[in-house]
Amino acid sequence: MAKRHQEVGASRFGERRRLPAPVSWLVLAQDVQAPYPASTELGKHAAVTQRSAPPDWGAPDIRRRAVSGHFIVSNISQADLDEARTNGGTWSVLQHANIGWNAASRALLSKALNNQAIPNREGLPPHRYLDFAQAGNPNKDKTAQFLRTTKASWVDPNRLRRPTGAGLGLKQLCKKAQDAWAQNKLNEALAEQFLDQQGARVTIEIYHLGGHEMT
Repeated sequence: MAKRHQEVGASRFGERRRLPAPVSWLVLAQDVQAPYPASTELGKHAAVTQRSAPPDWGAPDIRRRAVSGHFIVSNISQADLDEARTNGGTWSVLQHANIGWNAASRALLSKALNNQAIPNREGLPPHRYLDFAQAGNPNKDKTAQFLRTTKASWVDPNRLRRPTGAGLGLKQLCKKAQDAWAQNKLNEALAEQFLDQQGARVTIEIYHLGGHEMT
């Protein structure tokens, strides 16, 4: 059966034509950076599991559906990003690279962050996702503990945001995470969203790294 996807039968000229294999998420997922060094057993396990399923935030500039985070952080430091990645976080490929940073995309992001309605997400500037997912994570307890206890500077009421303007389309929180968020319990909201049986991940949308626009 597999060969039928690769070859068609002999034509009337006796030639066999090889067709390209169908596009696979396996290839796209290889761009994801694993949270553990590849040389370690944890890294090998994570790499294999990550390649077995498509990341929820999608591949760069594939318009199959709008992708977004559960939360937005305008800026994260390199040190905080490194800490997150050693505790189960993965760093996505660049999104909206074709939009770029310009007056229009900056203005759209500013409106969204100020709880103003925007038409849609398509004009937002380049960004990446810090994603904590249960799939491909051999140490979920460690990740949950990190999310519950981290004092990283981005876990702050003025920085970890869920803007309310229409058009931004952030992912919906599970009930426990939503309740924690309403009580300003940021760490608990992150952990509960990660531990939710249905969602099984929490994703943070980030636009600046170390104070620089994401590229």
